Amino acid sequence: MEGIAGTLDRSNALDERRAERGNEILSKVEALADKKKFSEQIGHAENEVKGKESLRDKHKKKEEAKLWDACIQAESIFVGQMLKQMRSTVHKGDFINGGQTEEIFQDMLYDEYATNMSKTANFGVAKSMYDQMSKLL
Repeated sequence: MEGIAGTLDRSNALDERRAERGNEILSKVEALADKKKFSEQIGHAENEVKGKESLRDKHKKKEEAKLWDACIQAESIFVGQMLKQMRSTVHKGDFINGGQTEEIFQDMLYDEYATNMSKTANFGVAKSMYDQMSKLL
């Protein structure tokens, strides 16, 4: 009978070691799960930070776009003045004269020319103004 009792003792000891080993494995799994939860929390926090940075970047891009538009408008005023001075050097004949209405139309037309020229041509005035003022943003 001692053989059976010894076998039972060894079997119980083996079961206890298996149980301990199982508990060790469970604790490691729980630790890994905690690490996963922690890494997920870090990931969520990083996404929130990125979201705030992207909002900041979007705001800065809007401000830069507004500044560029303002610089283009300022350059168009300069170009408009240049075109008006050039137009004043051309002598008008008395044969066809539209009077004050023609002058108003020509002013509006030349303002539109100036705006289109500032947007498409590379005079450099708007870029210089933008480069200087964008340092302040």
